[in-house]
Amino acid sequence: MMTVCEDSLGSAAVPAGSKSTITQITWSNVGIIKGWRAINLGFVVLSILMLFACQTWSTRKERAIEAYNQGNKLREAGRTLDSISYYKQALEYEPEMAAAAYNLALVLAAASDSHADSSDRNTSLSKKNVEESLELLRSLLRRDPQNLTVLRALGWVSWKSNQLDVALEYYQAVLAVFPADEIVLRAICEIYETMHEPEKALKNRKLLVKLANNAESRINLAKTTALLGNKQEALKLYDDALFYGESIQALEGAAEISEELGLYRESVGYRIRLLDVGENSTENWWHIARLRLAKIYDYEKGFEALEQALNKGFADKELIEELARETPVAVGETIRKAFETKLEK
Repeated sequence: MMTVCEDSLGSAAVPAGSKSTITQITWSNVGIIKGWRAINLGFVVLSILMLFACQTWSTRKERAIEAYNQGNKLREAGRTLDSISYYKQALEYEPEMAAAAYNLALVLAAASDSHADSSDRNTSLSKKNVEESLELLRSLLRRDPQNLTVLRALGWVSWKSNQLDVALEYYQAVLAVFPADEIVLRAICEIYETMHEPEKALKNRKLLVKLANNAESRINLAKTTALLGNKQEALKLYDDALFYGESIQALEGAAEISEELGLYRESVGYRIRLLDVGENSTENWWHIARLRLAKIYDYEKGFEALEQALNKGFADKELIEELARETPVAVGETIRKAFETKLEK
């Protein structure tokens, strides 16, 4: 047995004569000291490993964010295809990064349009993109079954891939949570109209007029109403939309419906208003000429409108011949001559 001066932790000797605790060290407490030293060393190693793990995790997270931000920049710059690899890279670093998964799903669906041609290879690639997009979104939905943003996206991608019934299910799930979702209501209306079921769209179109209370909602309701054969009501809705301003869509719709109702002067009136808002197109002048010559019998103004259409490049011989047959013989001959003279120049 030996006697030494130890500090209070029993870890180091102190000079003789200093105030300290005198510890009798035997073979048994030598083992205790060695054990404490081993434990301390273990703590040091564990701390280093934890620090390394934290640094690695932090580095991976930073890289994921960097890749995600680069993907966003490319996407915003219109480089959709280039952004895909960066979103995938972000998910490699951070597999649970919901924002990267969501954006990747959207760009994959958008990229499917660029491959939507008749070649087998591109059709296969487009289908693969859509399937990957849907799987990413379904994975996000499993984490949060009532996430409206993800449900909307699933509806949109399903719609794009022509899975109309599936798209309707996702959109209806959104309305079950938020019945006044205007984006979803419009989408459902368009899907029903694509399916040639405008009667199912009508209720939602009317609801959109109440919610949005603007020209666009009235124009869309007018179109649906016209599809159902109620043209008088459709014309009234177009006129209601025009209270919000001279909309080209509303004027064109009103002109077409008026003609279908036999209101030829009113139809020309809407088309003249189209000229006033800048719709100085060949087609618009042609319709004015056709109605004035064949329906209103205002030949002077009718030929003026025909000249405008021809000057703007109207060159449909079949339509000219059809118009000539709908008018008196002398007028028809003048129409043909005006057309032929223009072609010779």
